[in-house]
Amino acid sequence: MKKTFRKIAGAAGFAAVLAAGILAASPASAAISFSPPTIYNTGTTPQSFTTSISGVTGDTLWISAPGANGAHVQLSVNFPAGITCKPFASGTGVGAAIASGAWAPLGSGILCTLTAGGNWTWPGLSYQVKSDGLIPAGTSQNIATNVTAAGTNVESKTAVYRTAEDVTITSPTDGQLVSTGTPQLDGLAEPNATVTVRKGANVVCTTTANSSGSWSCVTTALPDGPTTLDVTQTVGPFASSASVGVTIADPGNTPIIGVAAAGVAGVAALGSAAVFAIRRRKS
Repeated sequence: MKKTFRKIAGAAGFAAVLAAGILAASPASAAISFSPPTIYNTGTTPQSFTTSISGVTGDTLWISAPGANGAHVQLSVNFPAGITCKPFASGTGVGAAIASGAWAPLGSGILCTLTAGGNWTWPGLSYQVKSDGLIPAGTSQNIATNVTAAGTNVESKTAVYRTAEDVTITSPTDGQLVSTGTPQLDGLAEPNATVTVRKGANVVCTTTANSSGSWSCVTTALPDGPTTLDVTQTVGPFASSASVGVTIADPGNTPIIGVAAAGVAGVAALGSAAVFAIRRRKS
């Protein structure tokens, strides 16, 4: 059964729009497309969808971010002359008209109506989306677009505003003694993210997380001693990082002095640091 905006008019209606996001569609007289279909949340830095929308006089365009995390999303839309756009929100109804490119209040949707002309097409229409930074990692937030005619939904489409998983390192653990100069790092990241491992400014390995977000990377040769490895993931414009501190003690390296020469007391005094102070890499 078709749902109409008339049947859910008033504050309760706006609550239903925000909660449902997309209404049951009747035969389409409008068309909506997004490029790209997914953008990544970078907090207060806006990201954009390029959108193509068509309709006829009397149609209304509704843009919203339904669900609990929609309260953390802020929307704006660039629109041409002959269009009027206003923010709407659960409990507050429809606000005053806003300018093209202006931000609706946090958590509000935007409705737009054709005020002049006949059939209309908005090729290259741009939605901007940003957040207050409080959407949990690994969350996909729909950005819902509906075109209605005479209160009845005629076309619906969603794009995705994705908050990427944080990159993590599962192995080795922080402070671990590693018995190889080319350690393997394992961890989790956003699926298909590029993962780069650095020692200081030097890249020591790069890989791509699989479709489940798992990644693994074997470094180039590292010297004996304490080492901090920095891991960065990038996906689209989004980046996050993590670090792990390990101590390299490669048994393949040639000792400068033997343990017997150091003596039991010397070894006890040097402790674990002696492993590194008395070693050098093979030439």
